[in-house]
Amino acid sequence: MALADEQGQMLGGHVMPGCVIYTTAEIVVGELETLAFNRAFDLQTGYPELQIDRR
Repeated sequence: MALADEQGQMLGGHVMPGCVIYTTAEIVVGELETLAFNRAFDLQTGYPELQIDRR
């Protein structure tokens, strides 16, 4: 897993057994007033994938 702070500095580590993710996991913590986070069905993966748009 990789995490970044507001300066873009990355921290990384291993995800432990038992954590099942089928494509990706998008976790948003914070408020971004100029962006809208939605999901749209992706024909290639067959999953609703993260879509980020400007408001």
